[in-house]
Order: sequence, then structure tokens, then C-alpha cells
Amino acid sequence: MKKKLEMPSREYLHSILEYRDGLLYWKIRPNSKRKSGDVAGTFTDGWYATIGINGKRFFQHRIIWHMMIGDLADDYDIDHINRNKHDNRIENLREVPRTFNLHNRDSMNIRVTRSGTYEAYVGFNRQTIRKNFKIRSEAEKWVEQKKKELLDNC
Repeated sequence: MKKKLEMPSREYLHSILEYRDGLLYWKIRPNSKRKSGDVAGTFTDGWYATIGINGKRFFQHRIIWHMMIGDLADDYDIDHINRNKHDNRIENLREVPRTFNLHNRDSMNIRVTRSGTYEAYVGFNRQTIRKNFKIRSEAEKWVEQKKKELLDNC
């Protein structure tokens, strides 16, 4: 299992960073290329935004969560509710069990069967719930509803 990167203290993060509307801004000048007030971190297409602090790289959504909420429970992840990895507004982030987050991907929840129907499935706590549909949009609605039910019961 990958070793968890130790998060800087909340006090330290608040002393060097400011959170506004899903973005982090430097309060201090971290290096010669950046100045106080600059947006902190690197945004890459298709990947999570990251930020370098004291020679280590962290996901921005984790820094924001830690600054605004606190420690993340063991075996829990931070989920982007709208699935946009660059939308790090605190209201778009939620703490979910890792097993839920691993299955919270569109491509993993619906497949076309040999008979041409759509098999929708949701995995949670080592169980998989499956249901077949003739129409893909109905399968998608079922997946979203089932995920919401499972998350509400956590």
C-alpha cells in the first residue's frame, strides 16, 4: 500500500495560502518566479491540480479540504461532486468512503451486453449491485440514484 503523504499543519497552510472560490493564492513569495497574490499550483488538463509545498507535491483539493474542514478519515477520499477535477470549491468536495470513490466513474458503471441491453452497476463495500436496461439514459439515472442512496447511508 502506498504511504500516505503527511499533510502540513492547518496553521502553516493558512499562513502561506489563502482560499478563495476554489482556488489557492500565495500569501507569501514561495520562490523567485512567484509573488504574493499569485494563484498557487499547477493545473493540467485531465489531471488533478497540484501544489508544491516545501519540496513535496500535494493535490489541491486535499489541501483545500485540510485547510477548510480538517483531517481526512482513514479509508476515505475526497470526491468532486460534479466530477470536474479542476472545480475545487469546498461546496463541490465531499468526503466519501474509498470503496465508493473507486466506483464513482462513468466509464465503470454501464456496459453494453451481448444482447444489446445496458448493464448498470454500482460497487460498494465489496458488493456489486447490477440491473439491466433497454435504454442507456435509464441506466444512467439508476446509477446516479443508487450512488446517492449508498452515499446517504454512509
